[in-house]
Amino acid sequence: SRRRASMLASAPLFCTHARTHHRRASTKKKSPIAMAALPTPESKRTVAIAGGGLVACSCAYFLQKSGLVDVVLVERMPHVASAASGKAGGFLARDWGDGTSTEPLHKRSFALHEELAKTLGLETYRKIPTLSVLGGESLAPPEPIVSWLDGDIQMCRLMDGPDGTAQVTPKELCVKLHAAALELGAKSVTGEVTGVAFVDEDAKDKVRGLIVRDENTGETTVVAGDDVVVAMGPWSTRASEWFDIDVPMTGIRSTSVVYEANEAVMREPAALFCGE
Repeated sequence: SRRRASMLASAPLFCTHARTHHRRASTKKKSPIAMAALPTPESKRTVAIAGGGLVACSCAYFLQKSGLVDVVLVERMPHVASAASGKAGGFLARDWGDGTSTEPLHKRSFALHEELAKTLGLETYRKIPTLSVLGGESLAPPEPIVSWLDGDIQMCRLMDGPDGTAQVTPKELCVKLHAAALELGAKSVTGEVTGVAFVDEDAKDKVRGLIVRDENTGETTVVAGDDVVVAMGPWSTRASEWFDIDVPMTGIRSTSVVYEANEAVMREPAALFCGE
């Protein structure tokens, strides 16, 4: 389907299908297996990424790390993680997608975050227990699972242990993914993505890059790309006009409040899901 929240326009980057043929044993000398040659600097495709959040920086890092393509990331602000990726809670759960079509993705993602914590030197990554807490009076108040949990507690139970839930500050992860991508050879451009440039503007079947406006000068240029990735969070809905397709957005209005943790919480961290 062409309707995706994060869209990759043009052809897939690189897709090699290995076919295995079962044949009878032969005494003939077998030929060496033909291997696909890695792209040379001259033949590499360039991927232009619109956005500077966690999805965009993750794409930039892993694509550049593959060695198969060169990446140019375009972000409107002078720094990455300027919106939701710089303010989210960063809660991770390994098994909470069990029984769904994305179950393998949940498990792989959880493991990958731990790997990235080591590779990128993330200081905020930590495995934590997750509790379900309900405030209110109780005839037999439960014993708090963490020592700093106070007040009237009607119910307190363990939802998941530290092997199944973890936390990382998304801003740190985003910033370090971006920095690592640049160290690997990716480029970063500051500017507002206002559209996608096509080889044939009528057919719109092959991209040639992102249209970027310099907010200081007002000048518009095209950041070249054989493929483009639109990863601008809620602003990705702009792609509806660029590709002449429907890019719907739905969400839930909510509020996030960030508190400075005290010493007790720092020593004994836990995630709490609290009832009304």
